Amino acid sequence: MLIDAFIHSEIARVFFLLCCVALIADKIILAGLFAGLTFAVNIAFGIWILLIAAGFLAPQLWALGTTGRQRDAIRGLLAPVLAFAALALPATIWILSRAELGVATDFDYVEFLRGYYPKHFFIGPSFGWPLIQVVAATGAALIASRCLARGAESRRIIGLIAGLFILGIVIGETSRSRELLQLHFLRLDGSLVLLATALSAAALVQAGRSGGLLGLVGAGLGGVALILGIWPLVLLALLLAGTPGWEAWLRRALPGKLTALTTSRALVAAAGLGFAALCIATNVAVYVQRTTPPQGVPDNIHLLGSGAVVPDWLEVQQWARAQTPEAAIFLLPASISDDFRVGARRRIWVGMKDGATVMWAPRTYRQWKQRADEVRGLGQDLPASLAYACAHGIDYAVIDLRPHGGRGSALASVVHRNRWFEVHRPACAGI
Repeated sequence: MLIDAFIHSEIARVFFLLCCVALIADKIILAGLFAGLTFAVNIAFGIWILLIAAGFLAPQLWALGTTGRQRDAIRGLLAPVLAFAALALPATIWILSRAELGVATDFDYVEFLRGYYPKHFFIGPSFGWPLIQVVAATGAALIASRCLARGAESRRIIGLIAGLFILGIVIGETSRSRELLQLHFLRLDGSLVLLATALSAAALVQAGRSGGLLGLVGAGLGGVALILGIWPLVLLALLLAGTPGWEAWLRRALPGKLTALTTSRALVAAAGLGFAALCIATNVAVYVQRTTPPQGVPDNIHLLGSGAVVPDWLEVQQWARAQTPEAAIFLLPASISDDFRVGARRRIWVGMKDGATVMWAPRTYRQWKQRADEVRGLGQDLPASLAYACAHGIDYAVIDLRPHGGRGSALASVVHRNRWFEVHRPACAGI
């Protein structure tokens, strides 16, 4: 749940959640303001929230229309629409004036997306645990909504978000339209989980206050599961906390001895606590793996971020920021490049995430693809990397020494070195 850096997606997700809450609470003007902020921060998130708001309000507007109160419907929408438009207008102008919408591409756009970052567009990479998490979060949100005020409104919002997610699955597997694929519907999983977190936390608190011993156990277990982000366990905790209510419902729906056995509190508690132990042990093992410096060669997960447990990559960025000219250009290994611009505040020749520009400006594809392929082909070949840097006017070349750590070169071009990385300044560098 806790992130170590706020970027535009995370900020947009917060406004997205606030808009959903405003819709649930029937605060339509506030919903318009939050929808406008969402759109201004991240256009894809803004389009999603517009579709959700339209789906949420449609039954109410239809009811007003069928009773001849069209003017009331128009008046009710005027203020939120103006609030949205005032905040979303700058981003809309940018889209219409700068984004290359409707431009035909001379490359296979679907294949580009599959190679660039398929998880945002195609369901395949999410099969397994990620998809189980999304399904469990949806179930937890639906169960939690039954314990809360305005539960019906909450379930409508959850259904609309889940519906758009499913629509994204269909679009990803059937469409080749750049504009439709561009909507990133599969990224709705994060927003769905965020809303599920809010609803589940509220339901668990309520269960802890009024559900007796099982309610307290379920609330405590659910709180731990929310912190760890284990949604099947959250789902079980909600069922455990609400066992008496679920028992009564199941007894009415499926009367008989089998129902009495399967809804036994002891069985529910045992299953929940057993699964909890397994999930917590697994998460502790993963946490220890990520936060303990490895004995051998570190993975990127140990190197990336401002709190990296192996600080060599961060140290290269700090050196570059302090010891190189601001206009310097760096050639980085394809194996690790994403956060260098932020940490070093220096330009790089190419990075994997630079491919994001292709989504709005397809003309950048050729240059990005060519540079990315060339740099990937260099690997750890130091002479080839230095020659490439000279040929393209690059001022510094960073070499990834993994898996050999400590076996750097003795060339005079070395200007900085630590255990896992080496920085060279080619003899032809002009800065």
